[in-house]
Amino acid sequence: MKSSTDSTIFKFMFKFDVIIKNNMPVFTQTTTHIFDLSIPNCINNIRNQIQFESGIYYWFADEVLLRLLGIPNNNSLYSINRNGKSFFLLYIGIGPRDANTTKQFIKDRITKCHLGEKITNSTLRLSLSSMINKQFYKRVSGSKNKIKFYLLNKDEKHLTNIMMSHMLVSVYRHTAPWTVEQNLIQTHQPPINITHNTNGWFYSTIKSIRNTAQLNAI
Repeated sequence: MKSSTDSTIFKFMFKFDVIIKNNMPVFTQTTTHIFDLSIPNCINNIRNQIQFESGIYYWFADEVLLRLLGIPNNNSLYSINRNGKSFFLLYIGIGPRDANTTKQFIKDRITKCHLGEKITNSTLRLSLSSMINKQFYKRVSGSKNKIKFYLLNKDEKHLTNIMMSHMLVSVYRHTAPWTVEQNLIQTHQPPINITHNTNGWFYSTIKSIRNTAQLNAI
């Protein structure tokens, strides 16, 4: 695998042979970007470097965060190696949601939703905050009186800081990501995905954790 690096982004031919399960390559695809969120101005780098509107993104966590979340490091987890350090696949997402969506393109999904400091806009954030025992609050919203959950601003910021310190996000261009999302999730069973992942090895656990956090909301 050939690779080139600079201070903010890793670019390489991501044949997905860098994603390893049981020491074997499992994918065959094209170029991707990997962003280290701990690097200063990384959000701006994502906005500037991602020049396409639709694609797939993969969130990886280091071993420190994996332990904090209580996710076992077992053979069900896919991983990548960066400078000798392992990061483990937690979540697969796409942007936009479908062919008819005219907003939430891929860079917006990453920077405005998942790193935008509102769990109401991100399943990933809601799951992570549930797993690190953040106190949920609830309010009734909209004409249908739907209950929505939220965190205090200080807890949202703390969650973002954790993500920025312990996660990588890789981004792969795909012109119709909604056509492959289900297969990717069902094949790789990332522990924090819920949709398309009912047979996932961590599905019942993450559902229970999220339900408990919501039941305990104030």
